[in-house]
Amino acid sequence: MKETVLLLCALAFAAGCAKQDAGDTQANGENGYAVLTLEQAKKLYPSTINARDFGAIPNDGKDDAKALRDALEAAKKQGGGVRIALEKGNYDLMTFDRGAAIPVIGAKAVMFDGNGATLVHHKMYTNFQVSDSSDITVANITFDANEVPFAGAVVTAVGDGYFDCKVIPPHKVKDGAHPKGIISFDQKNDSMGGDSKYRIDNYQLATKLKIKKLSEDTMRVPLEKYARMPKVGDVVLVRYEVYGPGVINSHAAKNLRVYNVTINSHPGMGIHGSDTENILIDNLKVQSKTKDLFMSATADATHFNYCRGRIDILNSTFEKMGDDATNVHQMYWMLSEKLDPQTIKVKWGKERQGGFPAEYLPKVGDTISFGTKDNWLRMETFSKVSKVDVNAKDKFAVISLETPLPDFVANGMPMGNYSSNPVLNIKNCKVRGNRARGFLIKVAEANVENCSFERTTLPAILMENDANYWYEGCRTENVTIKNCSFKDCNFWGAGGKEGIAILDAAAFTKGMPNQGAVNVSTTIENCTFSGCGQDPISIKQTQKPVLKNNTIK
Repeated sequence: MKETVLLLCALAFAAGCAKQDAGDTQANGENGYAVLTLEQAKKLYPSTINARDFGAIPNDGKDDAKALRDALEAAKKQGGGVRIALEKGNYDLMTFDRGAAIPVIGAKAVMFDGNGATLVHHKMYTNFQVSDSSDITVANITFDANEVPFAGAVVTAVGDGYFDCKVIPPHKVKDGAHPKGIISFDQKNDSMGGDSKYRIDNYQLATKLKIKKLSEDTMRVPLEKYARMPKVGDVVLVRYEVYGPGVINSHAAKNLRVYNVTINSHPGMGIHGSDTENILIDNLKVQSKTKDLFMSATADATHFNYCRGRIDILNSTFEKMGDDATNVHQMYWMLSEKLDPQTIKVKWGKERQGGFPAEYLPKVGDTISFGTKDNWLRMETFSKVSKVDVNAKDKFAVISLETPLPDFVANGMPMGNYSSNPVLNIKNCKVRGNRARGFLIKVAEANVENCSFERTTLPAILMENDANYWYEGCRTENVTIKNCSFKDCNFWGAGGKEGIAILDAAAFTKGMPNQGAVNVSTTIENCTFSGCGQDPISIKQTQKPVLKNNTIK
């Protein structure tokens, strides 16, 4: 009874905070959620069970995943408010259930407290799959792979459709692996990308070609016909995996919190969230275990799609990932037929990838958005959803609306979901040495403050609407970037020019009306740019840009 009272008091505390703007890290009380410190969050979990009692023994070299799953089931039976405590040491994740070492499904108010533990995964699955759950916290844990899913090497020979290379310790040859990604690496600057004049950035994700081991430290790497060939003497990074499942995956969940987590090596993304309401990440470190390893996560450090509420990323470090530090967006559906002013048929915008992700369709009560007559990505036309009928076989959905759409809303227009549009707040973070961008911001409201960016191969911050290839949006309406530093960013020259550190962009399908700017307001103030050229800011797709007190060195 005492523990139940404590849990209710803690939840009442979380619900008692008033909602603030994107930059407020203290409060957001909508639907019982608050941005909490770790010590505050611990009050949500007044009961403790020990993982050892279920057979999770550190440093014994045996599978611990089953024991952690059993501990989770015990916590769920208590009805929530439970902290699962591990001891410091290494735990091996060798068995998996429903695609994850620990599937957190249908759980409420459970915390995994590693107390400095390291979880080592032995297969390419997610570690924590959080689904249909609320108030899940992961804290004080390091994640690592038993085998590093990449190798740094020096090219020693180039042949017809392949190159040979000598692997640089501590990387290892992996005979028979598929070379899914090859990128230049700059050892001097400890970063991806080589130089701007000649670089390798090959993706062959579906390749069936295999690496051949020539000796203990040399291997032959085959390339698809379209790939760019490196030169003898080039230093490259060969990825054996790229877009595997995240260390922590969250889907159809609410109030996910991550504190003091380190991701050293992982064959995929670090943290991935979809259809999740409220995500807090505080002191996440995505970085290689040692400097002589060329990479951390082989894909994005974090990635969020169709989320709601707010996303806070605080006090975190992102180094040497294979892709962005974060990408926050939704996916556009396309209006395939306007049946009447209040009934529309839609299809998946990114249909080139196949599939039909019905879970990403708007829900009843959501507000959908369309563009204007003269710009189909300037989302200023809204209506609330009253009904959704899904035809998965033929890959379309019929959506009924509460209010009629204007006559100019026509077939082929992108459709956004204004309700899947989380407030984004990023503070006190560092991004360095990765391939691609720092932050991709594709939400209406965002705040980026006191962050540093160094040697991102592409723009450090990109605000992009795309209805042509990725079909990711939506437009930004109120973005603030302040007190940030940018050094040697975008040396690959995205946006048509090297050094553009902050860029907005819009990609329209041929024939789409595209008059005027898409985004509304972006304020950039008190920022410093070094090694980014004389024009490090390009925000031509913003109606009301405000630039104040910025320094270009």
